[in-house]
Amino acid sequence: MNTNQYQFKWRELPSGIAQNINSSMQTGTVATFPVFCLPSGHQQMEGLQSAFCSGYHAPTPVANGITGVGELVLVREDGPTWKAYDYPVGCSGNQTFIGAEFKYFSGHHLPSGAAVPPQSAFGNVPWPP
Repeated sequence: MNTNQYQFKWRELPSGIAQNINSSMQTGTVATFPVFCLPSGHQQMEGLQSAFCSGYHAPTPVANGITGVGELVLVREDGPTWKAYDYPVGCSGNQTFIGAEFKYFSGHHLPSGAAVPPQSAFGNVPWPP
């Protein structure tokens, strides 16, 4: 699949979840994010093991007034493999949005139980040039 075809389909996050993500997202630092604070649909991901978030040093204008401010990475277990999914996080005014999952990167598959290396799990979303 051509990763440049990624579509930024944003969903607005409820204010409580948005506050949790925004307060946990530190610029340039990867932080563990509690899975019970994820949107309910994300909490139901089969085999969900952990969640991490990280904020960008420089926000990225995307489209429709939304600016990319960071990423949320969810890791799930699928038999002997862990799979990482990268979700862009954006803001516009007082609203926080989450994008569709992105999984077309080299760090998407990991051996079960392995540490998730931040350098391969983050920074994979193909933001517009």
